[in-house]
Amino acid sequence: MSEFNYGQLPKTIAKCKVKTLTAAELLAINTTPIEVVPAPGAGKMLVPQFAYWIYQGKGKTPYSTGGEMWLVFGDNEGLTPDGSPQGQAEADLSGQMSDIYNDAYKAFNIANNNLLAGKLGYGNKIVATDVLGDGETVTIGATVYRFKTAIAQAFDVLIGADQEESIDNLIAAINLDAGSGTLYHAGTTLHPSVRAHGTGGTGLVEEKTAGVGAIATTTTAANAAWDKATLFPGCENLPIKVTSNEDWVGGDGTAKVVVHYIEIDVA
Repeated sequence: MSEFNYGQLPKTIAKCKVKTLTAAELLAINTTPIEVVPAPGAGKMLVPQFAYWIYQGKGKTPYSTGGEMWLVFGDNEGLTPDGSPQGQAEADLSGQMSDIYNDAYKAFNIANNNLLAGKLGYGNKIVATDVLGDGETVTIGATVYRFKTAIAQAFDVLIGADQEESIDNLIAAINLDAGSGTLYHAGTTLHPSVRAHGTGGTGLVEEKTAGVGAIATTTTAANAAWDKATLFPGCENLPIKVTSNEDWVGGDGTAKVVVHYIEIDVA
């Protein structure tokens, strides 16, 4: 594996990492992601700029099948700006494997992918797909928000005309935004650990300060669900790995993955 530093700004280091993948690694890459860039350490985050894949198959047996090659944070665990588990940058090789006999080049599609936009800190996302029911709850840590057609007690949230209004009202209650006494009960207090934002029936919650960690997020709503059962971490101190969405079968060629990235000091 090779690494080159080609520039530096305050709290930012631009680097390039080259990783050679063996045939054995390619055959197992669907289930065993390969680390390309190590985790940078606490208080640091990796931000990929562009990357490419070089297949080295000249004189080798071609792989009979193989899918998209993906770059991911960690084991696909980072958090993106929309509150979802992070997506992946991809080099789509689907349907091409039987045709690869010589060296082939393919760029990873990073520019239009969430891999460029990892978040720091812990967070989670709740999505409502229809109207919330009277008495259904959303719980964040020890705080229970109850959806009601008529608000009657602290932490009651008014059910809106649709899921979008209901989630907007929940966000207002979490942050103590405008609407106290109308959109949520006036006795509601500011959530001690998270802040919220969102639109279109989607609510994003994230820790206010470092150290909140994986607090529980649950709901009894039939038409709403959290992405995960707890707040989950962002992309601080996560490595960049390469994986695939399908098994590679039958070949013995090798490959190189080249990742240009920035290491940011976020402490």
